[in-house]
Amino acid sequence: MEAFVRPQNHRRVLQKRFDYLALVPAAAAICYPFLLDAFHAIVGTQAGSRPPLATATATFILVVAFVVPFLGIALACRPTSNPGSRRLAYASVVSPTLYVFLGVVQALIKSPLPDEVVWCAIWLNRDLVSVCPRSGRRSCT
Repeated sequence: MEAFVRPQNHRRVLQKRFDYLALVPAAAAICYPFLLDAFHAIVGTQAGSRPPLATATATFILVVAFVVPFLGIALACRPTSNPGSRRLAYASVVSPTLYVFLGVVQALIKSPLPDEVVWCAIWLNRDLVSVCPRSGRRSCT
């Protein structure tokens, strides 16, 4: 029976897997402007007193928006993260500041593009750069 059982190297299989957890800070940073838009949509629509559910929802969305930088710090401190994913996590820590800076630059140059479109394009580009290997290949597979 032992002739049919092949020893497997589980470590090699685990090393080849893609680390999806490394993209969580970038996904949180991409969602940051949409969280702020949702918060302002809830808070800005009611002129008078708000229902308790709207206040609770607005508070929850604002707390999630504040968690974005802390999520980057937590995932950058993982011992299994590689340098590319660690850089991406550290970049997500400054995402609130960068988003405000992007909004100011967009206003100064009178850009017709919404801030969210430019923000998502920048972060998707940053994601691809951090995930792709640094070898001479041009494609990321």
